[in-house]
Amino acid sequence: MFTIRKKYFGTIALMMLMVVATAITSCKDDDEASQSYNFLESFGPCPVARGGELTFLGADLRSVQSVEFPGGETVTPSFNGNGKFTVTVPESAQPGVLILHTSNGDIKTLTPIDFTEPVVVSDFSPKEQRPGNEVSIKGKYLSNATYITIGNVKIPLQPSSTEQTATFEKYVTSLTNDEIKFIVPAEAATGDLALVDGQPVVAGTLTVTLPTFTSWSKSEGLLPGSDEVVINGTDLDLISKVTFANGTVVESDDIKNSVKKSSVNSISFVLPLTAGDGAVTLTTISGIDVEAGSISVVKPEVTSFGSDNEYPYCDDLLFIKGTNLQLIKEVIVANKADNVQTVSTFTSASETEIQFAVPEGTGSSMVWNNDKQANVPNGELYIITQSGKRIQVSTEENKLQIGWANIGSADNYSITAGDKVVMTNCTNTAYMTKIEADGLEVEFTKDSKNSYSFVWPLTKPGSNLILKVYYSNGDENSNEWGDKFQVAASTLPYVLVAPTEKIAQGGTIILQGGNFDKITKITCGTVELNDFTSSADGTKLYIEVPLTFKATVSALDLIIDDTHKSQTPLLTIGDPEVVLWEGSWEKTNDWNGFEGLSWGNIPAAFKNIHVGDEFRVYAENNGNWIQCGFRLADGWADKFSDGTDCQMQQDQLSADGYFSWTITQQMLDEWKVDTNGIIIYFNGDNYLLKKITYIAK
Repeated sequence: MFTIRKKYFGTIALMMLMVVATAITSCKDDDEASQSYNFLESFGPCPVARGGELTFLGADLRSVQSVEFPGGETVTPSFNGNGKFTVTVPESAQPGVLILHTSNGDIKTLTPIDFTEPVVVSDFSPKEQRPGNEVSIKGKYLSNATYITIGNVKIPLQPSSTEQTATFEKYVTSLTNDEIKFIVPAEAATGDLALVDGQPVVAGTLTVTLPTFTSWSKSEGLLPGSDEVVINGTDLDLISKVTFANGTVVESDDIKNSVKKSSVNSISFVLPLTAGDGAVTLTTISGIDVEAGSISVVKPEVTSFGSDNEYPYCDDLLFIKGTNLQLIKEVIVANKADNVQTVSTFTSASETEIQFAVPEGTGSSMVWNNDKQANVPNGELYIITQSGKRIQVSTEENKLQIGWANIGSADNYSITAGDKVVMTNCTNTAYMTKIEADGLEVEFTKDSKNSYSFVWPLTKPGSNLILKVYYSNGDENSNEWGDKFQVAASTLPYVLVAPTEKIAQGGTIILQGGNFDKITKITCGTVELNDFTSSADGTKLYIEVPLTFKATVSALDLIIDDTHKSQTPLLTIGDPEVVLWEGSWEKTNDWNGFEGLSWGNIPAAFKNIHVGDEFRVYAENNGNWIQCGFRLADGWADKFSDGTDCQMQQDQLSADGYFSWTITQQMLDEWKVDTNGIIIYFNGDNYLLKKITYIAK
């Protein structure tokens, strides 16, 4: 096979498309032939009319025996010397490459010829066809068309990609200049049938057959998830999905023919569990909807509901009994307008009974009557079917009863403040969120499903005191109408007011409360705080924080003797960053010693700095440079004797605006021999000293 590379040229007279020929190996009957050389310089005109004359120019063209046109027809050339021949373009010719059959092999043009004749459609048939069946278009020059279109569906006639070739081979069964036969695609819908030849050439309207619905095998009283239904009609094999009124969809993969495989008159499937009442729609592969009547489905029927307990609460079980309960998807417990709980997980479920635990957030459905002497049930119960239908089960005569949470009872209501109280015989303990003793919230422990405990606050002695309990479902209960607490005052110290801010090392903790005069010892963990005093009436307590006390968040133990003690609220003691000096010391230039930290002015806290602590100097560089350092006995120095930097430059100022040193023993020793008595010095051209601190490590 010879490959010819060509380029177009043209004039009104005889200018033609130039084709540059290259010599390659010729193949005959799949065997390799000997090399030969043929030079085709040009052929044209192009585009050309069918029935017109096509001229070839070149050298050594006598070896050309015939020219084969796309479409299969072969024409014998008429020679005018060795370098020119002509052929008449057959009416059957189609766009594509030419094959020159020579005595030395075949030459194929790389660029196809095309034609000047516009596509003409004379007729097509049938005018109505179902997807999968054939339609014929007749006319002239049909092979010039590039696409068949049916509405928005396109079939390529001159494929230029692998995907287009696959589509062409799937749908086009015959293509000549006078007739095109094609299969109607499944996704096609009724619309204009056209051939595209630059612009669409409309053949007319192709009516694509739609399915028709005639009847259901059964449309009333259908049992979702169980009954097999049959839809009867015509052309039902074109259906891609069935959609029910509530949105449930049966896809084509789930639809099966109910009779012979070749039948298109019925489809059958098991009614989905989620199918609901109402109109049904059949959708074709092309997206056309066909109405298919309406159906009604069986609903679950509830005959009774309630609990084995008179007033269930907490983890108690509720039950619903009836028929077809497998059709229930969810249960709704609505005991108050703002308290609606949905249950979708059941403890047990069958066609005749469902059991489920009272939802955690369920509020009581009991309300007090005007005399506050009796409970009146006031709860609603609903079910949601698998199809999404909401059905009220409760009635005005038959309400859902959910009991009030019982706060329980104490073994002894006469106690002393600070005593532990154990409450038993209670309900809904799991959902308790808060308790208040005489209005003060206290910590509590859930000991079991039916009991909890707490310590009565030292600050709440008194008579006829109320315990109130709060629950996550919004309920509240108290002993307002039952036994009340009689609480004697305790001899233990108690705190009414405590500081909420940090108390720095060397500072004073001031507490207000009672029985402080009875304290013999105060501890914070393993540390004993010995420096404390109380007011004469025992209502105020003053505790001095040692300078060496490390930062901690803790409660202090206020001890009377080894077995009797109480605790303070949490306190933050010992600020981790101790401020030695804070202010605004501004200099414009040159060297300056900071007199605020001369030995005569050093705060007492400074003398408690230890090896390993972090020393910080907060400064602001407002000029070109700043230098900060420690003054030693011999004045200026770069380093301490242990090699630690004695001074720092502006590039060592942290992002938070401070110079930082880790204290060494040499620093402490060498500071104290400073003969000038000045510890910190600065150098620069515009700087501001803001604060000097240290952090105990």
